[in-house]
Amino acid sequence: FNMNESIFNKLLKIPFSIDQLCEMSSSEIGSILHHESVGSLVKQMLSSFPRIQIHACAQPLTRSVLQISLTFTTLFSWNHTLMGFGSDLWIFWVEDPETHNIYHHSQISINNKKIKSKEPITEMFTIPIYEPLPSQYIIKAVSARFLGAESECLIDAHNLILPEEYSAFTKLLPLLPLATHALKNELYQKIYPFSYFNPIQTQVFHSLYHTDVNVLMGAPTGSGKTIVAEIAILRSFNQFPLSKIIYIAPMKALVKERFVDWNAKFGKILDKKNC
Repeated sequence: FNMNESIFNKLLKIPFSIDQLCEMSSSEIGSILHHESVGSLVKQMLSSFPRIQIHACAQPLTRSVLQISLTFTTLFSWNHTLMGFGSDLWIFWVEDPETHNIYHHSQISINNKKIKSKEPITEMFTIPIYEPLPSQYIIKAVSARFLGAESECLIDAHNLILPEEYSAFTKLLPLLPLATHALKNELYQKIYPFSYFNPIQTQVFHSLYHTDVNVLMGAPTGSGKTIVAEIAILRSFNQFPLSKIIYIAPMKALVKERFVDWNAKFGKILDKKNC
């Protein structure tokens, strides 16, 4: 900044922050510095000093994961003489003020185009939750180029309501393997070269074959999930013989593999059409 050294030294000594000075009028600043004529100059310079405002919103996803959404709003005008034509990098992090643990850190870039658009910059991420919760989380942001250009925001952890504790996985019960005779259909039994379903298939059989409840199935590779889906398909054949069933997979090769397999099972044995 093009400023008289004596005025600059006075600014360093006054007990006001940059944010407080920005709220003052030119005359108030000039009065504080005992130099009325420089009030407008200082005010103009303050408008170019990098300042941002942070707004935070926190939402527990589980008892161990907290989602944080941040909105950064710029509070300054871009000065090409001071900042050039590039970007101003800001580094921000989430900190526990009691233990000083840093749970997340990242960066945002601010340039003249973003300031002129007046659109806030948003960031969303998750951090781990450790119980007992701290009293608050602090989000701090500092400019990588300008000394004293910083901002912070508090998240009151007392207002966070954590979900109830529950097991993320359904326990596998010690059931006896269910025979394929439970399908009560000789053609359905011919589909499978085995006589008993495995433990996972046994446990979900009733829900899939005798009810229409929604089921979310997650199990390791090789645990028989495809047969679990087939049990649900057979239920549809029984209850809704004219309906269509859609199979979705992330790769074309998987769809082709399933088409060949189900054409042999459902097409040749059950006389069902595969498209």
